[in-house]
Amino acid sequence: MKNWWCLLRVAVAMVWIYQGLWHKLLAVDARHIEIVAAAPLFLPPRLALGLIGGLETLFAISILSGWKQRIFTWLQIGMLVAMNAAGILFAGDRIPDIGGMLTMNLVFALTIWGLANHEPRQ
Repeated sequence: MKNWWCLLRVAVAMVWIYQGLWHKLLAVDARHIEIVAAAPLFLPPRLALGLIGGLETLFAISILSGWKQRIFTWLQIGMLVAMNAAGILFAGDRIPDIGGMLTMNLVFALTIWGLANHEPRQ
């Protein structure tokens, strides 16, 4: 059973690494820039995207290490809610499948919450 939880933890971290480190820091996705640029921020879109990517990468590190797990659980879920709301509000026309995005992120948020609240402690 312990291997199942480890596998789930790695899967969640991989999502943050893919979305944050890859799409926002290393191989910047043009669609992500467009969505961030549509929001009324006081930062250049590329800088804002980089900060978001850095935070998402930190989420992956927290998930893999178990560091400050309860705090980072709520930060991750809050970030998902904020990014989804801002994306829909300011760039809904650039998101091809809002319903699909919300469904996937609901499952992702529940998985994050489940890891923090139901994974057996060592």
